[in-house]
Amino acid sequence: MSGQKVLVTGATGFIGSRLVRRLISRGDDVTCLARKSSNLSELEKLNCSIVFADVVEEPSALSAAIANVDTVYHLAALTCAIRSRDLVRINTTGTRNVLKACANQNCPPTLVFVSSLAAVGTSSTSCPSVESDPRQPVSFYGRSKAACELIAMEYAGQLSISIVRPPIVLGDGDRTGLKLFQTIDKLGWHLTPGFADHVYSVIHVDDLVTDLIGVADRGKRLAQDSEAQGIYFASSDETFTFAALGTLIGQALGRKRTRILRCPLPLTWMFAAVSEVTSRLRSRPEFVSMDKLREARAGSWVCSNAKLKAEVGVAPTPTMLQRMEQTAAWYRRQGWLKAERTDRSHAPTAAA
Repeated sequence: MSGQKVLVTGATGFIGSRLVRRLISRGDDVTCLARKSSNLSELEKLNCSIVFADVVEEPSALSAAIANVDTVYHLAALTCAIRSRDLVRINTTGTRNVLKACANQNCPPTLVFVSSLAAVGTSSTSCPSVESDPRQPVSFYGRSKAACELIAMEYAGQLSISIVRPPIVLGDGDRTGLKLFQTIDKLGWHLTPGFADHVYSVIHVDDLVTDLIGVADRGKRLAQDSEAQGIYFASSDETFTFAALGTLIGQALGRKRTRILRCPLPLTWMFAAVSEVTSRLRSRPEFVSMDKLREARAGSWVCSNAKLKAEVGVAPTPTMLQRMEQTAAWYRRQGWLKAERTDRSHAPTAAA
């Protein structure tokens, strides 16, 4: 349903910025919530309004921003922090503040909360996670998202709320995933933690945006007497081992072969520990951390998108190879990757 008044928190982030562009393109009146310290260069190019407020530190400013809004997409969250316990404190505080501000409106908006597969935890490769599975997070980040979901359940009687849980998200604008592309493009190899071939669900950011809008328009809402109603996993139909994902990215970059280098887990723990010490010294969180390594070594992360397909109904999406080719081309246009080389005959031989 286009032509709505929409508020997006976390609009300056990787997923949020793509969501804002899509909402504007379909004719919605979009307001972006941002902190004063955020990089607004991309949002300022778009036909959207910007309201300055911190969902954690400035709860009083949220009510005015949400007034007369039809739909709120709540994406603002920490994915990494210098102190892992801050993930739980900050993410839950921000989510509760947003929910409370929505509930206090005379005509409360629909709220779509972007959670994570990490809130549920690992799965077996043969039995993907479904929405009714218990929450068993293995990381501080996962615990923060699980706690936010429980807070949302508290407001189910006051608000129309849906929860979307994406797995690994890749795509245009992703600076974390860029590192995978850069290493494979430049060196022709892909570093894989450990020797176990865990399997992962993934989704491209553009497909996730489609799912988020679909859930806002047509999805069911949380019910206090149901553990699964109004909750959706959003993922591609395809799953990959981390090694296979590297090979796929190599194909998207035009490499005939990508060498898979397996790093023993003790060594990856050492890298993560060094990264955490560095982040504390710089007072800047790094994505590679002990918390992320806990997720990586815990097992497979596979979820089923069957419920979203059945209840929301989304159109077929391009293959993940096509999406990774799209992402590689986008990175090259931005100058984040070097211009494509026509001669890749020197690429190293693959080794699993």
